[in-house]
Amino acid sequence: MRKCFYVFAFIASTFAPSATFSQETYQVPEAYEIYSQVLPTRWPVTVAHARKLIIRAETANKFELCLKPEGESVALLQPVIANFLEVNKKRWLLEKTFTMDQSVEFVFSRELEAIFSDGVGGWEAFYKKFPDSGGFNEVSAVGFNADKTVAIVYVAHHCGGLCGGGQFYVLKKAQGRWHEFEWKGQTCTWVSKSRCYHNSVIRCTDLLEI
Repeated sequence: MRKCFYVFAFIASTFAPSATFSQETYQVPEAYEIYSQVLPTRWPVTVAHARKLIIRAETANKFELCLKPEGESVALLQPVIANFLEVNKKRWLLEKTFTMDQSVEFVFSRELEAIFSDGVGGWEAFYKKFPDSGGFNEVSAVGFNADKTVAIVYVAHHCGGLCGGGQFYVLKKAQGRWHEFEWKGQTCTWVSKSRCYHNSVIRCTDLLEI
């Protein structure tokens, strides 16, 4: 059974600096393989048809990990979850080592804070600066198992006051490529400003506060 809830994050908290930030660059080739496979499957590319992907230069670590493996998936995923939590205790600087058809431009948190200093009204200025971008994306550092054949990553996009979404990806490497695969347990995602719980049916309720 999978349980997923969707929540909208208040824009100020989205751009708030993390208490623990590292100036170290994130140099994990397998992580960039994963980013390069996941990002082109998301809304800014598939719906907004972004010509250039704007990616926050620092890894994201302001999220609530909601993955709860069950049954035989516990032994497989618990070490990956433990590694994911460890590497995301701090934020890292990304490198431009993506291999995608889309070009990449980094935007730093301090730039986003300036653009959105007055809240969601900053989107007009954002799109003037980054036209045809579909908003901006953020990625976490990646958690791996010991031989780097199973991974967990958080990826999100922000595209407007009530536009955005994020989720955790659980991936396995096979024949040189990373793929999502079926596992037993609970996961979650968020989108816009509604909260949903997914078992056999989907039930959504609006959030009064964003």
